[in-house]
Amino acid sequence: MGILVVDDDTGTINALRASLMSHGYQVWVAKDGSQALGMLSGLKKNRSRVDVMLTDLRMPGMDGLELIRQSRRKHPELAIVLMTAFGGDHLNQEAQLLGFVYLEKPFKPERLVEIIREQPIHGGSLGSVLEGESHQVSNKKGIVAV
Repeated sequence: MGILVVDDDTGTINALRASLMSHGYQVWVAKDGSQALGMLSGLKKNRSRVDVMLTDLRMPGMDGLELIRQSRRKHPELAIVLMTAFGGDHLNQEAQLLGFVYLEKPFKPERLVEIIREQPIHGGSLGSVLEGESHQVSNKKGIVAV
């Protein structure tokens, strides 16, 4: 399974890459939304398989929500996990509209791997996830229980 990690923090990128690779995932990294969009298109042309995009919310230039909006237009099958320390009702609404999962920081690497494994690959992701809570979120595509 291929994962694109998008974050402007080098330490976060390195930690996520190491953790995900230790679980057998192929990992690509981008430092911002523009680079991520270019990589998604380039990897698709090269027939490399990106199943999940893991992105930070707050980044310079294009934020994570805009990256998700633009990614959905060209790559609707992509499962997306948004990482943020800034969750809330607004983000719940966006998650339902755009079909992504979000994970509140700080989180344990094992929790991230669980969430990635739960994603419906090549069908887009559903709902939202709040670290440490169990709930159901419904949207047009279905219901996700986490």
